[in-house]
Amino acid sequence: MGHITIPVARRLAENGSSGRLVCLEIQPDMACVARRCVEEAGLTNAEVREGDVSTTPQEPDTYDLASLVTVLGEIPDRVAAISSLRDALKPGGTLSFTEIFGDPHYQFYADLERRCLAEGLEPAGRLGSWLAYTANFRHPA
Repeated sequence: MGHITIPVARRLAENGSSGRLVCLEIQPDMACVARRCVEEAGLTNAEVREGDVSTTPQEPDTYDLASLVTVLGEIPDRVAAISSLRDALKPGGTLSFTEIFGDPHYQFYADLERRCLAEGLEPAGRLGSWLAYTANFRHPA
């Protein structure tokens, strides 16, 4: 844990952003490791919370960006997860997914797009190919 959290939090700080990074981790042991990594890195702009994105209440209209990197396929109720994250985004906020072929829980873009459209999110760009991609969806303003 911390492979993404630490670099993103550092980037926010380096850019002079007042933004905060909130990492939601479902596994208690991994949440502990992530907290320790954040603390050891001396980062004050990152917080690790324990919970499941599909069942842990999120603050509505709070986040500019929510990002799931090779995680969506591991969530049993993907529709609830996308819905929860959509509600947590500020209007105009972005929900971003990164998928890498070979991951046992790989999500095909067509399935992801169908789910996001059904939840009222708008496509906002895609990078990469079917082997590895990042797809962004925007919460309508």
